[in-house]
Amino acid sequence: MSKADHSRISRRGVLAASLAVSVFSTASASAAGLQGEGALPDPLIAKAEAWIAQRQHVDALTLKWGRLETQVRVKAGNIGVEMDAALARRFSEARAMRALDRRIEVAYRDLEGLAEEAKSMRAVSVEGALAKLDLSMRIQGPYSWQDHARELAEGAIAELRTLTTQRGQLSGPA
Repeated sequence: MSKADHSRISRRGVLAASLAVSVFSTASASAAGLQGEGALPDPLIAKAEAWIAQRQHVDALTLKWGRLETQVRVKAGNIGVEMDAALARRFSEARAMRALDRRIEVAYRDLEGLAEEAKSMRAVSVEGALAKLDLSMRIQGPYSWQDHARELAEGAIAELRTLTTQRGQLSGPA
């Protein structure tokens, strides 16, 4: 991030927004009851779990960045300089923040890639469609719509309709 970016966007704000997203266990789909007994695993479930794990990685990096930012702010206050000046100094914490910036940027690209892959996949089970829908809501979070969230939700809804219609045709009327 450039110096100007630090004054406009706070990592703490990003962290607060990301932590506001519901935190769910990354337990396997079978442990969570998403995978039916004897059913073949739906690749969408694994993709959703990969996205959740990557999101937790991003959150951990962001939290670490915030701790370093606090340390730099304390040092800046102790020597009487502005935060931008402190970030430009050779403080080990400032160097670590810059390194984390690069890692966080890569992690966000990986997160985006996982979402794009999930969006292009079709569910082959109701459980997979539910995983896709759950993923869309995790990407969405409680605030404004994020890239891929709406498309994932729409795709999951259409796939659930198809899968439940197929199940109804296989089992016959009740």
